[in-house]
Amino acid sequence: MYLARDQGREDLRGALASLAENPKQDALRGIAAAALFDLGDRERSFALSAELVQSRQLTTSTWGSLLRAAQGGAVDRLVSEPTYRRVQLGWLE
Repeated sequence: MYLARDQGREDLRGALASLAENPKQDALRGIAAAALFDLGDRERSFALSAELVQSRQLTTSTWGSLLRAAQGGAVDRLVSEPTYRRVQLGWLE
């Protein structure tokens, strides 16, 4: 996400989209969709959120829930280091 946003790597934006839409990579789909949201591709990430919340992977389901909560417009950014650690890695502080 950072390379796509800060370094203009549009090819990586496409790679994130492919990952978010690939059911074989279920453990990473949620974080990829959240990264797309942060990159401004909100329509695609919102469309994926309904499928993500039904995932058997807790992390993917949680990212999907965060995306659904962000649809209201109260959130501008989902992926931050603390959120990544809490959701994706399961770290409790």
